[in-house]
Amino acid sequence: MEGNDFTGAELIVETGLLAGTRFLLDRQLVTIGRAGDNDIQLDDEMVSKNHCRIITQGDNFLIEDLASSNGTIVNGDQVNTHMLQDDDKLFLGQTTLLFRKSVPAAAGVAAQASKPSRKKAIWISVGILGALVIVAAAVVVLLFVVLQTKDEIKPEVSMKSPAQGQMFEMNMPVSNNIAVPIALSASDNKGLDKVEIFVNDTLFQTLKATKSRRENKTASPEKKEDFSATWQTNSPGEYRIRVKAFDWKGNTGETSETLIKMQHSAAVMAANQYCQQLDRMVSEFVTYRHRFSDTYAKAKNGSMPYPEAGRIFYEVEQQRRSLLERLNRMTPPAQFANSQQLFASQIENAIKADQAAQSWAGYMYSMQTNPYYYPSDASYADMYKRQIDEYSSATQAAGSAFQQEYNTQRTTQLGVGPGPNPNG
Repeated sequence: MEGNDFTGAELIVETGLLAGTRFLLDRQLVTIGRAGDNDIQLDDEMVSKNHCRIITQGDNFLIEDLASSNGTIVNGDQVNTHMLQDDDKLFLGQTTLLFRKSVPAAAGVAAQASKPSRKKAIWISVGILGALVIVAAAVVVLLFVVLQTKDEIKPEVSMKSPAQGQMFEMNMPVSNNIAVPIALSASDNKGLDKVEIFVNDTLFQTLKATKSRRENKTASPEKKEDFSATWQTNSPGEYRIRVKAFDWKGNTGETSETLIKMQHSAAVMAANQYCQQLDRMVSEFVTYRHRFSDTYAKAKNGSMPYPEAGRIFYEVEQQRRSLLERLNRMTPPAQFANSQQLFASQIENAIKADQAAQSWAGYMYSMQTNPYYYPSDASYADMYKRQIDEYSSATQAAGSAFQQEYNTQRTTQLGVGPGPNPNG
């Protein structure tokens, strides 16, 4: 097949591992590809095993693509069939070939013969008739090849799953992805190339056909193949899925959109509602904490009378007791049970601080109004203040533990940000 000096149609390798090699098109059918059984074997990973072929009929050379993966390019255009002309360039993978079509020199004609003999005229007529027969046969063959490779029938594709309107529930922890299995079936009269899966009009995945490609020989004239993929998300909302199928010729067919919905489960909804309610209670507790701290500071520096301070300490205690009762009536989701217990502990220590503050304010007022019965003795006052400080420190420690536990569960279970700071 290889040669150096010859006349006739040939392919000259311009780029690639075989650059400079010349191949003579000296037979009616020449196959080109990566496999060893081809007439022209190209060691090119982007060339298909059976990439294309050249059909020779007389002085005509027709190149036909054999459903190659990367296509047959002639002069920059992808073709399925093409009648080669002199100096056409073929791009197969990373290999470039130049087509040269040269006709051998014609036999000389005697200029001296003014009239051909009768016998010579008959042979000329027979030659012309034979040439016409050959040309007609070539036309028939070319039409047969072209018609065989003509394919305008679109592939068909259908979605098996998910079903239209299917609902998917997201459980705790909501950060876990939900896997949505996608199953579909596609078919074509001559062979498939690939299918593309789109989610909300964005290409999600491309699946190449393996069993239903055109070069695969099957008993049935219709080639079918099933495809599957898995799409994942952890975001609630509506999603649109559609599939597009491509056959060997580039014809396309696609499904209508399948609408699916991701939503939080009842347990997630209940946990979100619980956290919203607990956030309001934490904010309420912070209000009481500020009122207590402000009153205690004013009473210590003498800017607020002790009876008024004692009254406020008592009101704050009652408000905190009411808050604790409401908290204890709540049934937390299992993931937040420890958080609720830590918050309850914080409130309980704050109530003890309220009671110590009332005792302190009452003692300080008694020393002012009845010095005879309550001599000025700082030891009792210091005892009550130590109790206030101790219970306040225990309140803050429980609040820090609560905030860390609560925010961890909010983040890991519900994927939401931190709640209000009970020590704020």
